[in-house]
Amino acid sequence: MSPTDINKKRELIYSQIEKKQLKGAIEGVKELLALQYNWSISEKLSELETNYKFMLHYLVKGNDDPQQEKIYDKLFRDIYIITDDAVESLLLQDSNSIFFEKLRVQNVRETVALDDYRDTLKKQADTLKFLDLLEEGEEKEARVRKNSLAHEGTIRDLFYYIYTSPRANNDFIESLNTFINDSVIPVNDKCIVISALTLNIFERFDASKILFLLDVCRSSQNDIAIRAIIGIIPIFQIYRKRCNLYPECSNRLKLLSDNTLFNRLFMRAVTGYIRAHETEKITKRLNEEIIPEMMKLSPMIGKKIKLDEWMGESGIDEKNPEWQKILDESGLTDKLQEFSNLQMEGADVFHSTFSNLKNYPFFSELSNWFLPFYSQHSSVRPVFSGEIKSSTTIESMFETSLICNSDKYSFCFSIMLMPEEYRNMMIGQLGAEGDEIKKLQEEELSLNPNQKEESIIKQYIQDLYRFFKLHPRSSNFKDIFNLPLNSHEIEEFQPIVLQPLHLEQIALYYFEKNNFKEAFGAYKMLSERVQPKSEFWQKMGFCKQMMADTRGALDDYLHADLIEDNNTWLLNRIAHCYRVLKEP
Repeated sequence: MSPTDINKKRELIYSQIEKKQLKGAIEGVKELLALQYNWSISEKLSELETNYKFMLHYLVKGNDDPQQEKIYDKLFRDIYIITDDAVESLLLQDSNSIFFEKLRVQNVRETVALDDYRDTLKKQADTLKFLDLLEEGEEKEARVRKNSLAHEGTIRDLFYYIYTSPRANNDFIESLNTFINDSVIPVNDKCIVISALTLNIFERFDASKILFLLDVCRSSQNDIAIRAIIGIIPIFQIYRKRCNLYPECSNRLKLLSDNTLFNRLFMRAVTGYIRAHETEKITKRLNEEIIPEMMKLSPMIGKKIKLDEWMGESGIDEKNPEWQKILDESGLTDKLQEFSNLQMEGADVFHSTFSNLKNYPFFSELSNWFLPFYSQHSSVRPVFSGEIKSSTTIESMFETSLICNSDKYSFCFSIMLMPEEYRNMMIGQLGAEGDEIKKLQEEELSLNPNQKEESIIKQYIQDLYRFFKLHPRSSNFKDIFNLPLNSHEIEEFQPIVLQPLHLEQIALYYFEKNNFKEAFGAYKMLSERVQPKSEFWQKMGFCKQMMADTRGALDDYLHADLIEDNNTWLLNRIAHCYRVLKEP
């Protein structure tokens, strides 16, 4: 049986479990076990089948068992686990996916515990602090580089250790907690562990690891908490039918819903995912409308520029008014303004720009897609250390939240490949612009104290988007950005998302992004939970109209009219619906 057929068989067994067809699911697992010799899984399945028969026997006899529901749920949890084990055992033999490639490598490597990795990273962090005290020079630079390379190697190995780790036992969870709470371990290293753990759960369901991520959501270190929050949203979406068998997970989320900070970060992450679904539309519009229009206009603008405008006293600061006229007449001004508004809103407008800059060797390493950007990384250190005559002022440019971590690395590699003349010119410009951007960010932070955490959320979601869309072997992974926009429907999320203000925020975001099916569902839930507003029914009617349900739209518009009469826009919509339905 090929890996594709094995995965199809797993999905079939999953569907039987979801339909409560336990006998069919057991037979499906037996078919998988017939293809391999694995006495451990066979023994577990035999025990599960025996328990299932006993339960049926009690049901037939009509005996009342108060523990029946718990036993039933345990049977379903166990059959899920046995199915996963049987499938994984087969795929481990010849699957060419990255996960199983790395798992095979880990299985033949010498075992290194998480606590050993933690000790190594602490020693490397201490060494770096010592090296910072040394006098500047070639010797210090060489020793710093050597330590950096060793540290990056440790992080890479740790990433794969976590990514391929088996189901967690208590000792593993305890080691994870010790690692995350260790004040000596750099935050960037902890971020990598959270990302690796998230990917691991995408590959294999593990309730203990999910509970650990939920605990990390309360971390006082925002970078770590945010990565955990952004990770749990798709995890609960992927395993929506399975998570209800683990009430401890939903209970933990319910406890978190009382935390104001968690609520705010969670809602920012939810809207961030909704925004990410617009990236392809923005990229397409940019590539098919705005950029071609600008290319057409560039010769016209060039003819309007005179040499003395560039060489005179006014220099390039004074804009030619005819340029603006050309832009206005072409309609490009409106498009550029829209583009600017999207950027201010946090939309991923740079995806198309950097999508072609992911072919550098740096991105052949899976772990590097999740690295927070830091200027001392050995791959980009030459840009900041003076090896290519750069100014340290450009560091402020790379602190901007306008581009994500992955794109910052791409940008650095592009700079390093430029001819020296162009490189020095660009670095000079970046240094000047970086100072201005830093001032703007400080102003924004003073106006919005939550600006920094919002930037971290936006950047990490964009990093994930690039990984799942641009990685050369992206087909090996479950694309979390192809999951439906259904956060408002996930039962475990409801203590948070069903809070009226949060649900209205989600509904409005769906509506503004033209996700009319999702917006209708959210507004319908909202109308059932708060005092009905005419606005809700108007928007539900509009959503139905956009989904070609004119009769349904008319009913909702009439409902809105009962709450708020003499609304001109509403009357026009009602009249339009009657006209379409040919009811004059």
